[in-house]
Amino acid sequence: MSYSVWSGGETMPGIHQIVRSFWELGANGMLFRHTVASLFRVTVGFYLATLVAIPVGLFLGRCQVINRWLNPVIQFLRPISPLAWVPFAMLWFGIGDPPALFIIFLASLFPILIPTIKASATVHPMYFQVAANLQLGIWETLRQVLLPATLPAIVLALRVTLGIAWMV
Repeated sequence: MSYSVWSGGETMPGIHQIVRSFWELGANGMLFRHTVASLFRVTVGFYLATLVAIPVGLFLGRCQVINRWLNPVIQFLRPISPLAWVPFAMLWFGIGDPPALFIIFLASLFPILIPTIKASATVHPMYFQVAANLQLGIWETLRQVLLPATLPAIVLALRVTLGIAWMV
């Protein structure tokens, strides 16, 4: 039994063949090239999802009327597996990096968006009353009240989502 693991068989390569193939991929530069391509795709897809999900989540969390209007759409699209979007991504974007970026974007969008909406909606109203008493503008309120109050939930969502982005 152990001999077959080391030497391989008809259906599975042996450990020796796996190590040799891995060494060849490293020696001819293919391993590095594909690693860089994967890093690029995950970084860009995750970054784009972050750029969309955080502002939209902060807005939807504070504007309950629009949140109630868009929530059914979000909840309808959220459980669809990112892999189910692959045929559409290939149809819309062709072959190459764009469909992969789209899939990683979709896989990362909802795990950031939903906690951001929840965190933004649960900020205590007294904080906004204090900001109004201090006559803070909308950008100052965003920067000094809303972002600090929601940052722990957003950072947690980003940490979890980065792992999800790598799995896709």
